[in-house]
Amino acid sequence: MSENDMAYFYEHLNENVFNLLTNEYVIIRNADNEVVDKLKWDGGMYQTIRNKPFKSNMFGTLKPLDDIQSFAMDSINTNDITVLYGKAGSGKTTLPLNYIMQEIEKGKYKKCYMVYSYEPLKGAKTLGYEKGDHVTKLIYSASIGNILASKFGDLQQVEYMLDRGMLDIIPTANIRGVEFESDSICMVTESQNLDVYTLKTIIQRCKSGCKQIYEGDIIEQKDTNVQNVGINRLIDVFKGHKSFGCVKLKNNYRSELSELADLM
Repeated sequence: MSENDMAYFYEHLNENVFNLLTNEYVIIRNADNEVVDKLKWDGGMYQTIRNKPFKSNMFGTLKPLDDIQSFAMDSINTNDITVLYGKAGSGKTTLPLNYIMQEIEKGKYKKCYMVYSYEPLKGAKTLGYEKGDHVTKLIYSASIGNILASKFGDLQQVEYMLDRGMLDIIPTANIRGVEFESDSICMVTESQNLDVYTLKTIIQRCKSGCKQIYEGDIIEQKDTNVQNVGINRLIDVFKGHKSFGCVKLKNNYRSELSELADLM
C-alpha cells in the first residue's frame, strides 16, 4: 500500500475497504512489500492481530512461525469453530493440540474429544464407544494412535491422558452415540475424508460452548464426489459467521524432503 492508501485505511478502520468476510484476515504491506500489520475484519471494524504464544507444561511455548500461523492461532483462540487446512507439516495438527493442552491445564476445558475418520468394512461391526481397554487397543491399531503419539511423545502418554479423562477418542462410525459437553473441545482429524452427513452430525452433537476444530488437507480428498465432501460444505455454510474462522496454512516446516515431496 502507498503511504496515502495506508493513511486512509487507518483513519477508516470501520470501513470494509477490502470487502472481507467476518473473521477474514488481511496482511498490510508497505510500498517495499514489508509486512506492516496483520488484521481481521470483525464485522464492524478491522482489528490488529496480537498473538499470545500457546503455553503448556506438555508442549512448552509455541509461537507462530509465519503470518498465516498467527491467523490460525487467533482463530483457534477466538472462534467457536475453526477449520485449518494445508499440506503436511504446516502445523494444522500441532497448533490446535498446543492450544488444547494450554486450555485443559488452565482448567478452561475439561476434555478433548479426538474424532477421526473410521469406515467399517461392509457387514463388519462398528468399534463401539467404550472407555478403558478397548480404547487403549484402538490407539495401538488405528492411525489416530500414531498421530497422537507423534505429537505427545509416545503412546504411554496418550494412555495416561485417556486414563485421566483429559482425552477421548471417537471413531466417526460411532459419532451418533456421543454428545460433546460445553466444557470440552472437539477436534476432528483428517476432516477432508468426511462426508456432509458425518460433519453435520458432529456439529449437531456439540453443546453450546464446545470449541470445535477441524483439520485436514482439502487437496487429499478421497471422495471423488466433491458435492458430498463435508469440509467444503461446512466452509460454504459457515463462512462469514461471527463464530467461524477458516485458515489455509501454506508452509511445510516438517523437513526439506517433506516439502519436496509436495511436488510429487
